[in-house]
Parts: sequence; C-alpha cells; structure tokens
Amino acid sequence: MTQPTDRRRPLAALLVLAALAAPLSLRAASTGQTALHTPQGTGAGTADGDYVTATGGLNTFYRYFVEVPPGLGHLVVEVFDADVGRGGAAESTAGRDRDRGNGFSTTTTYTLLRPDGTTAVTVAGCNTTTCTDNGWQAIRDSMTAQNPAAGHWELRVTLGGSDDINAIGVRAHDGTSGAGGTELPVYIDSIVPLGVNPPSSGNYSRTYTLYPYVTSGCTAGENDFDYDSDSGTVGSLAFASRTGAFTQTVASASLSANNVWARNTINRWTSDQKSSEYGIWQGTFAISTYTNANGINGNYTTFYLADSGAAAMPAPCSAS
Repeated sequence: MTQPTDRRRPLAALLVLAALAAPLSLRAASTGQTALHTPQGTGAGTADGDYVTATGGLNTFYRYFVEVPPGLGHLVVEVFDADVGRGGAAESTAGRDRDRGNGFSTTTTYTLLRPDGTTAVTVAGCNTTTCTDNGWQAIRDSMTAQNPAAGHWELRVTLGGSDDINAIGVRAHDGTSGAGGTELPVYIDSIVPLGVNPPSSGNYSRTYTLYPYVTSGCTAGENDFDYDSDSGTVGSLAFASRTGAFTQTVASASLSANNVWARNTINRWTSDQKSSEYGIWQGTFAISTYTNANGINGNYTTFYLADSGAAAMPAPCSAS
C-alpha cells in the first residue's frame, strides 16, 4: 500500500520493535513497553542528536504510521507512558521520561490523521499532570473508531516547551483483547530516536529490534548520530537482509562520536542489488549508558538508513 498522493510518504520506513515473537507480520505490530523510542522537546540542541524527521529538519514532529486493512471493525491507537514526567524523579531511573534540568517543562501533543490527511483526534498538553503515566493511553478507542478507513493512518507526536525526553511506546489493534484480537503493523518515519535513560546506579543498556524497509535504488547505508563512541563502549548495530545474504555488524568503535554523524555501508549492498533482497530487513541495535563529565550516564542516538556516503544530514531512500 502506498501513501496518498497529497501526503508525503514515509521514507526508508522502519517497522518498530514488537513485543511479540514470530511471524514477522506479528512481530511488527507494536513497540511494546520496554524498548521505548525517546523523542525530545524542541528546546534540545543538535548536540543532543536533535535531528527529527525527513519532512522538516530540526525541531519538528515525529511520525508513526498504522497500516489499517479493509474491513477492520474498530481501530484503537495507544501510546505507552504518554505523559512527560508525571512520575516525577522516578521517571528517569525507571527508564522512561527524563528531566534535563528544567523541571519537566515539556508537553506533548498526539495527533491522529486519517489516510486522507484529515485529523481524527488530537490529544494535547500531555505533561506532568495529564495523560497516563507508565501505562497505555488510548489516543483513539474502539467506541469512537468504528469502521476506520483502510490505509496508512499517521500518529504525529509533537513536543514543545523545553528539552525533556519523552520515552514512549506505540501500538494499534482492533480493541479485542487476548488471542482473538488483531494487532496492526506500526512503523516510524525515517529518522528514529533511540536511547537509554540512566539507572539508579551503574551502567545500563537497552536493545532494540528494528525492521528497515529497503527498496531498489538504495545503497542501504547505516547512519547514526551522537552515539558518543568517544566515551567508551556504547553499543553496537547488526543488520541482516531479507534472506540473510547481506549482513553487517557495526562495532562500538565505528559508531558516531559526540555531536557527529557516522556512516557505515552494509556488506556489499549497492544500488539495485538482488531483487530477492528488497523488502523488510532486520536490525538489532544496542545502546549503553556511560558517565560523562557531569556525572550523568544516559545516552541517546538517532538512526537513519540511507546513502552511507551522503553529506551532512543523509538523503533518504524512497519506500512505498
């Protein structure tokens, strides 16, 4: 399925981590509630990895998409831990939201758009007193979302006000709990914010499983920003193409240093490689905390799959 012509298509789209096991169609259904994406407020600077989306550059919104099949009776879209900082000081050590010194002054607005680009619902002002803390918040529920239009629905996540980190999970389903329910595929736009908040003591790592979508014409290079590899062993990346013929592991030393991009080619993949390899690849991403000069041991990065030789902010590969 392709995006409507009046809306920009997701580029080098990534199917995000799922809480379920095989098959892939089920694995790609949800971000779950342990490996959370970590978008940050517009007050964060580029030294914090603040490259956001392929549509608007810095300090814009993040975009998640839900693929809704024809004939679905109900649509439920939920965000895990939709608030910013409602749990107070415990948020960071619990691996969720993080206050960067301004007392949780960031708010988030969630906007769900139909496939034709019209707004279905807006949930605004999620902060320390509103929206659900450490649980699933229904952005759109089954009582009001009957017979949804088939196609790609967009969940737009807009942060403003400060530089706090809002660690969230996203899922979509038909409102039926248990084995009889239907989980819907959720994927994210090209540029993906990943991170790990500091634990109460010591260092901590978090692992993400992502599913890059590779099409003809792509060089399938890996790009990451601000992994802080100049501060020690901070993680690794590993990729496998659809059949496993193309693989690549990127060790910690080859990841990005503070406030810069790193680009790594994926083993032998060049433009218009084997057609049998087009489609959904798999990547495993590990990121670890480290203790910086200020005694803070969180770590955050931004991942992008595109031309490994691109200058500055990488140009995207097109996905359909």
